[in-house]
Amino acid sequence: MAMGNELSMFDKVSAETKNNTQKDERIILYCRISNPSQNIERQVRNLKERFPTGVVVKETYTGTRLDRPKWESVMRLVRQKKVDTIVFDSVSRMSRDKEEGSKLYLDLYRRGISLIFLKEGRKHSIMSTT
Repeated sequence: MAMGNELSMFDKVSAETKNNTQKDERIILYCRISNPSQNIERQVRNLKERFPTGVVVKETYTGTRLDRPKWESVMRLVRQKKVDTIVFDSVSRMSRDKEEGSKLYLDLYRRGISLIFLKEGRKHSIMSTT
């Protein structure tokens, strides 16, 4: 599914989550692999299992850079206040560069975005740091 189609689903996702445990959250399920020979579907399955109404964003791009095309689209939605939560299979899917990753984490945290890293078993947000 193309990125534009996935992101245009936000109204539908918001409506579907009203009867879900995730309430009215607008959730991005960000899946990233570094090269096309890797299989992204395991990440998709893991995230959809826990967050079935989340909008899947798939990207094949190195994690050492933040100027990834689909990640930039997600950040544009964040700046437009159209995202409440971003879920990753692992923290390494957000960034592989510790310095840039830390800056990104703090930026999202300050914007009130909940970040969930399934492998690390952590949810991070302004309201909760459990």
